Amino acid sequence: MKYLLLFLIPWIGFSECVDEVLLKGNKLLNLNQKDNIYVEMENRFISLKKIKTLDPKKIYSVQILEEDQNKSDYNDKYLNYYGLPRFRFFLKKIAPKASQASYLIERIGESVKARDIFVIRPAKLDPNKKTLLMLVRHHGNEGTANWIFEGFIVPYLKNQELLSTTQIIVYPMINPDGVVGRSRYNANGFDLNRTWESPVDEVKLVADHLKTLISYNKIDFLLDMHSHKSEDIIYRVDEDYLSLDYYFNQSTFIETLGRYDFWQNGNYIVSNGKEGMSRIFFADNYKINSLTHETLKNIPRAGEARRTIKTLKEQGRALNQAIFDYLN
Repeated sequence: MKYLLLFLIPWIGFSECVDEVLLKGNKLLNLNQKDNIYVEMENRFISLKKIKTLDPKKIYSVQILEEDQNKSDYNDKYLNYYGLPRFRFFLKKIAPKASQASYLIERIGESVKARDIFVIRPAKLDPNKKTLLMLVRHHGNEGTANWIFEGFIVPYLKNQELLSTTQIIVYPMINPDGVVGRSRYNANGFDLNRTWESPVDEVKLVADHLKTLISYNKIDFLLDMHSHKSEDIIYRVDEDYLSLDYYFNQSTFIETLGRYDFWQNGNYIVSNGKEGMSRIFFADNYKINSLTHETLKNIPRAGEARRTIKTLKEQGRALNQAIFDYLN
């Protein structure tokens, strides 16, 4: 199936986290209707096997998900999937540390299926501090993003040098319904990281809440935390996208992080993205240095790399040092 798709269509530059391609309806109609192929229709992604009719001449956006993502033996083969019970436990665990740092952990509303959505933020925003916005888990099945976040937030809340010059607003699990269902999409079938231009569901909740905290143009840096199917990388725009200064600012952070994170190691992919992605939305509208941070999604329990949950958390700690260097 994958080789057939490679033959029929070129890869397109806005792909992140999954293989995303453009394909005519007549080609789609000839494919076997497998569970891991989703087609964008009316802004939602629908499983190809559930679609009755397609316009043969229309070009559709198609996402190809890993076939093994829902296997029940996942935790036997890969590092533990980061689920909702772990997330709730972790928030309770860090609550005293957040309070000591004058930070709040607040429930801001609920998902489509009535699961809590939270923000971690300063009790009082300081206009003289540089502001980092972090968005975690637009895509529910990308669990390693939350292990990285755990490694980041604990030392951040203890780092007095960093706290004295910067502040962070973080939405640590945007798509809890997708987390529970091990789905990229939310309960209504939206790829939430395609909806920032016209926010829906959980992204609308986050966007509306963020506006009550801070003017978007007062944000200095955005990191959108994801997991990638095959590597540890940063997604950034090309040098002609906004300006050379913007391009070099992105290069500075990527190179800085690469000095501290052995796994990321300065790797990046140039992609000007797709309308509705958070990094593109904030870049286009507010010229904020916005990057997508991707960590390997499915990490085998045994192998030459010897990656563990501990090494994922170490990557989060590397973010602390890189952010301190970059923003100061």
